[in-house]
Amino acid sequence: MANRATIKFKSGSLAGRSFSLGPGEYFFIGSGEACAVRILDDPSVEPTHAAIFYDPSGMVMFKDMGTKSGTLLNGKRIKKPVLLRAGDRVTIGQFSTFQSSWWNALQATKMTKFSNIKLSPTSSRARSPYVHALIAFAVCCVLLMSGWYLLWGSASNISVTFNDNGGRAETGRIDSFAFKDVGIKSGELSAKIFGQKVKRPGVKRIQMTPERRFIWDEIVAISKKFGDVPPSAMDPGFVKEVERHLAKFTARGGHQILLERKQKFNAMIEKTLMENGLPAELGYVVWVESNYVIDAKSPVGALGLWQFMPETGAEYGLRVGVGAKDQRLDPVLATRAAAGYFTSLLKMFGTERYLLAIASYNTGQNRVKRHQIATTVHKEHTSDFWQIRKALPEETAQYVPKVIAAMIIGRNPGRYSLSH
Repeated sequence: MANRATIKFKSGSLAGRSFSLGPGEYFFIGSGEACAVRILDDPSVEPTHAAIFYDPSGMVMFKDMGTKSGTLLNGKRIKKPVLLRAGDRVTIGQFSTFQSSWWNALQATKMTKFSNIKLSPTSSRARSPYVHALIAFAVCCVLLMSGWYLLWGSASNISVTFNDNGGRAETGRIDSFAFKDVGIKSGELSAKIFGQKVKRPGVKRIQMTPERRFIWDEIVAISKKFGDVPPSAMDPGFVKEVERHLAKFTARGGHQILLERKQKFNAMIEKTLMENGLPAELGYVVWVESNYVIDAKSPVGALGLWQFMPETGAEYGLRVGVGAKDQRLDPVLATRAAAGYFTSLLKMFGTERYLLAIASYNTGQNRVKRHQIATTVHKEHTSDFWQIRKALPEETAQYVPKVIAAMIIGRNPGRYSLSH
């Protein structure tokens, strides 16, 4: 499912306003009437200052239009088209700064969409219905035809009308746009946008099969329960990892055993979590931690359904002792402690960053926080799970999609009633 990208202004005359665009859409930012996003209070902002384009492949590109005052990305001046990532901060002129984020297509748009495309009667391209149709086809994000280049000419040849929710229509002119359909070579996703080639190394395009689309929608639904409406920066590779863990869980019907064990504790776990204002889906941490075995014990000393370490168990009110006196073995008391622990984690990271809370349950909040702070300092924005995923220990990086896979099975037992 395609995402929308949103930019929200943090300072300047547009502070608090948000604009979004979907695959195949673009708009201009500047002081001129031709721009969909106008900044009028800053003399350093030029009539057509910058452009933003959402490539249908999933990359959002940003370009300074050769201005004298320039544009800053995370504090550094940009001189060529750049890949805009979730959380990036862009400063235009002296006063205006916006931050980018990704939003799922289910989220209602707040901004500009293409409503009309016209070619000048004098344009040589206007005389070719095939070219005209091809341009409209690509701009409207229906499909990019593999291996073909689509070039737009001078600003005098093409005009585009934008509409926002306020009913205001603005017409902008395209200034030498050019892009190429995505090609994959040596694991690199590349596109030619605004006449320059931009690469995102290490990101592989994955085919969105019906199963992966289902997984994507489930993650969106789960995220909404945690206040992330929808996930801020869904990683297609993460969807593939969740799919892999789903296959492992359901191989030879192994998940059926866990679903049966879960019934013994499900009502108590869900009730306790919900009484603490937590989504019931967090209960599937038990699926991964102990497979619903009350006296499960790990080689490092974690014990019980929730696999509390002695120090963490004691911190959250459990009496840690020897044998049956150890309250980590009490399902009810351990679940109350887990609810307290998750409440603390979500307070630390924010409800919308629930994936960081799940990661912390596996590797400890201090380690996750260190990675988050390091990334925040480097990238100049508050990092979430997507920014630090590759920096986390491999066990933790796999732990999170594993828990999500368990949640999906638990939410859809009928779908996985047969072994995959």
